[in-house]
Amino acid sequence: MPQTENGNLEDKIDKPAGIRSCTINGRTDICPSWWDKNKTGSTSREVEFDSISKKKATKCTPDSTRIKLTVFEVMDPISKKKSVTVPDGYNINEEDDIHKCSDSQPSISGVSYSRHPNSKHI
Repeated sequence: MPQTENGNLEDKIDKPAGIRSCTINGRTDICPSWWDKNKTGSTSREVEFDSISKKKATKCTPDSTRIKLTVFEVMDPISKKKSVTVPDGYNINEEDDIHKCSDSQPSISGVSYSRHPNSKHI
């Protein structure tokens, strides 16, 4: 293990030649030196989710709870199966089941105002 100028051992361990840093789905990780993100067939796209249920938004999901997130699709070079990676906690395989098109929209009605006779202004 390398030593510092004052003779203390450094805690840092050198990375082997076959390992390098790479960013996958917005996170820095380690990967083999031969791996190339641009040759994986990886694509990204934006998908609208419901921020409450954390499932894909539907036509009934209110605009106020919609959120656009980037998902990544990767084709496995051996099995040729496609896998989709979404941010933690979100489910791309299910649709928003909390909001219904028949849900009533928020509204205000019957507002009245009366002044109390004993009130004083300061």
